[in-house]
Amino acid sequence: MQIITRKEALSLGLPKYFTGEPCQRGHVAEIYVSCRSCCECKKEYQKTYRKENSESIKENKKTYRKENSG
Repeated sequence: MQIITRKEALSLGLPKYFTGEPCQRGHVAEIYVSCRSCCECKKEYQKTYRKENSESIKENKKTYRKENSG
């Protein structure tokens, strides 16, 4: 993976950049330009969120489909 700064990624219009440095949780991964979050941390958060809120997510999807069917 090529090391690139956030500033360079912004100027090139890239969604992610890579510094080669570990994040606060120790992941050496790409970082999102928009929110400056480590991609691996974001994946872990999404897994946890989906697991803890699965019923709420199902209910929201059901409501959305009902309101937006056409």
